[in-house]
Amino acid sequence: MKPELLVFDVPGMPEYTAVAPGGGIEEGETVAETAVREVKEEAGIDVVFVGEVGTAESPTGYYVQ
Repeated sequence: MKPELLVFDVPGMPEYTAVAPGGGIEEGETVAETAVREVKEEAGIDVVFVGEVGTAESPTGYYVQ
């Protein structure tokens, strides 16, 4: 399986391009579990976590991993 990174644009907001799905980590959840859950919630697809790409600052100023 070739690893892929899911990104999307926010319609009507050109300053937010190539946004990766994200969200908060729930109590007792790992980063990998959070990633899989958030993609399902936001994009409606099932994914397999294969690795961390990096760390970035979100548009709200909070750091995401």
